[in-house]
Amino acid sequence: MEAGSPYPYFMGHLLSPEEQNMKAMIINSIRNLYERGVPLYTKLELKLVADQMALYAEGRLPNKTLAVTDLNGRVVQMPVDDSISVFNTPGGTRLKLDEKPTISYRTIQDLTDEAHSISWNPQNAFLPLNLVFHYHPVDSAGRNLRLSCHFSVPVLSEIFANAKKEWESTTHYAALKGLFATHANLHKARKVVGFALGELVWGNQYGRGHDYSLTQYALLLSLRELVMEHSGNVDVPCVAQDPALSTNAITALNNAGIGVAEDPYGFLEVDDLTIVVSISPNIPIKQIITEIARPVGIIWIPGSIEEEGNSPITDPTSARVEAMLDQEYVELGFPGCELLREAEFYMKNYVES
Repeated sequence: MEAGSPYPYFMGHLLSPEEQNMKAMIINSIRNLYERGVPLYTKLELKLVADQMALYAEGRLPNKTLAVTDLNGRVVQMPVDDSISVFNTPGGTRLKLDEKPTISYRTIQDLTDEAHSISWNPQNAFLPLNLVFHYHPVDSAGRNLRLSCHFSVPVLSEIFANAKKEWESTTHYAALKGLFATHANLHKARKVVGFALGELVWGNQYGRGHDYSLTQYALLLSLRELVMEHSGNVDVPCVAQDPALSTNAITALNNAGIGVAEDPYGFLEVDDLTIVVSISPNIPIKQIITEIARPVGIIWIPGSIEEEGNSPITDPTSARVEAMLDQEYVELGFPGCELLREAEFYMKNYVES
């Protein structure tokens, strides 16, 4: 925004009073749709977008254009702009376009944000899903310099096995076992799915700072093992979704019993017989899960609309999230753990028939 200007930007220029009025009307319409219960996300729409992204990756997407349904039920055509594949920054860094776009999930806060207008577009204003391309640095030969992990699979497997043993020696793990022993509703689970738990180990040196992700993946496996133990079901899938995972980390997790799903397929795995884990994500897991399922159990960091206010939080709560937790779930009193970011364990409160 220009200094002293009372107007926000609109697609590269300042909004006129007429355009400001149009934006206010659209935001009001979105709020009305939300209050009427129109979902921000559905599994069907996620599946349709995933299928089209797969076609793009194979070079078979017609006209390189995705069809996405907005909150009004209108199908919006979204061209995939991959025209600039490589460029150099003013600082000399060479950047290359990722092979395919990623999904940008818009929260109800983002959709109704009156202040954020730099990239606001009336054609896409009702879209809770958007597609964005990212670039990664490459060397002169085109090799990716954004490798998040330089460890071999055997080394990663050893690091993870040791982290899991350390996790299983904690009072927090003992408390988790106690919750399963005393809450039979948790035994209904048939699947465990984790979101945005991070790369196993970043870079080429292992240190204490990596314990967060390692512990969270260990928690995922512990939940699977406890479900198997108490339900008697030996076939309990355990799935993680995080685009930050390197190829070697994916293999190490697979070897340990954790499957890895690309976005948004992890969300398609979630149903009412799932335990969901998401500790500190940079996408709105709370709002997505609230829209698509009522899992048996949920482990995530509590939030409140009053405390968060208008802060730019990547995983904000919402009126729907709070209503779901207040009306349909009970807090189990999971003891705070720094490596789990003081997350809480919520259990579905089934009404006995």
